[in-house]
Amino acid sequence: MQSLILFFGVVQITLGGGFNFSDDNVTDIGKWSQDETFAYWDDYMQNMYVEEVFENMTHSKSKMLDDENNILLTIQHDSMDREAILHLPNASTGGILPLVLSLHPLGNDMYGQAVLDGFMDVSDNENFLLVYPNGIAGGSADPIGITTTGKSWNAGSCCPTATTRKIDDVGFIKTLIKYLIDNISELSGGQMQIDTSSIFATGFSNGGFMSNRLACEAPELFAAIGPVASVIANSRALAWPQDPYDCPTNNVPVPTIHFHGTLDFAVPWKGNSFLGFQSVPDYIDERKELANAKFDRGDVTFRTDKVKCTSYGTGVNNFTMCVHGRGHCWPGQAHCDMGFSATEMIWQFFKDHVGGRRRN
Repeated sequence: MQSLILFFGVVQITLGGGFNFSDDNVTDIGKWSQDETFAYWDDYMQNMYVEEVFENMTHSKSKMLDDENNILLTIQHDSMDREAILHLPNASTGGILPLVLSLHPLGNDMYGQAVLDGFMDVSDNENFLLVYPNGIAGGSADPIGITTTGKSWNAGSCCPTATTRKIDDVGFIKTLIKYLIDNISELSGGQMQIDTSSIFATGFSNGGFMSNRLACEAPELFAAIGPVASVIANSRALAWPQDPYDCPTNNVPVPTIHFHGTLDFAVPWKGNSFLGFQSVPDYIDERKELANAKFDRGDVTFRTDKVKCTSYGTGVNNFTMCVHGRGHCWPGQAHCDMGFSATEMIWQFFKDHVGGRRRN
């Protein structure tokens, strides 16, 4: 039917019906018709979770669970079993450590996200705790009717079926964090505790949307977030059921670093009202306002011929926007190698905000 190479968020795509999308010819995705949008999401959902490829990867499910530093967690929330993988930093001397949550994209799961972002290696080198939560509702591009064996997050206007069922994923993440704070000593053999002022969230695509929602609805929990290829998805979608939410501008600011490609066709630069995605320029304006930096023109803090990072505001009010010229991908991974690593840059940003969310 159609052909697609999709490697956990790295997309090179040829669709049926005469559609050909690549970094070279995607230009005005924000004006796609409903049929064109359906065509893309049809292929996206059918190919997002590639089991035969996944099983051969370095951090495959079986290898991941064989590692004594990876602990499969099952906790109860809303009368449902919810899962996550906790990674204890290898060879850590213990102590009070930061915690990073990394959230998977639509149609994928916690194992796939660990493959995608490579944060386990950074955790080992930098000595922080890492957890990969799992969405619960199967990824489905309703009303197209395409489902996968992967999962979804209720991040507002994205993504079904979690939005359809209005799964309380913000509540789940809160429950997970409390569970980890209360039980990390036992889980780590008495060696580790969580620095509750240094809890961070990142994620890709649907997971990035979810990171944004967490910063809007639970800002008191997070010292910083690092969404990739997403926006604040709190508007109404025409394509599928949604769960809109508020993101008050009087919230406690949450420092944010964001990565987005100008040729992203899943979360288009110009937005897509059919999917309920605001434009990236509108997202930048909203993030600046949330950071109390509405009129800040920004300072370029990192630049190559592939990416430009602009910083707005300072300290706890900082928002850093990194723009690259590629598509819907995680910079630094296969097929999205541009000479820099989003994973390493996100962690460096998080390090700059360790201790940033002090509690009474």
